[in-house]
Amino acid sequence: MMLTSGTRPAVLDNGAIVVELDEDPVAYGWAREAIALAGDNPVLVGEAEQVLAMRPRGVLRSSLGGGPLRYVRRVSANESVRFDIRTQPQVPARVAAIGDGDARIGLVVSAGNARVCDQRARSTHSLCTWQAASERHDVTLINAGPLASDVMILSN
Repeated sequence: MMLTSGTRPAVLDNGAIVVELDEDPVAYGWAREAIALAGDNPVLVGEAEQVLAMRPRGVLRSSLGGGPLRYVRRVSANESVRFDIRTQPQVPARVAAIGDGDARIGLVVSAGNARVCDQRARSTHSLCTWQAASERHDVTLINAGPLASDVMILSN
């Protein structure tokens, strides 16, 4: 699923999240390797070239960077992290937060004053899925546990 979604890896650089806005290095590497191994098989070469041409959909941009998200961050005990995302209106949007098992993780998504998803921290992971009526959404990631947790944030 991550291969076809065009997720973008990100790194933290001096307190700012920096995302590679070009092709996903994992999808790019796999597609290039498939082409190299395909030999004279035009079907395999064509399918690999389709992967190379794929572009992000779903969450288009966020304050965490461009394209669908794939970001890992250490979230301190009882810390909340806020970021915004830009989605395609009228397209289902999904944001997931997956902790390392040490803390309860929650997600809250709002569009203006309207709360579109409220996944309070009941387990080590949360998932928000909604039909995006507007473009901009605010997301709050919550570590409600007594311990810090490494959390991966993913989106479609």
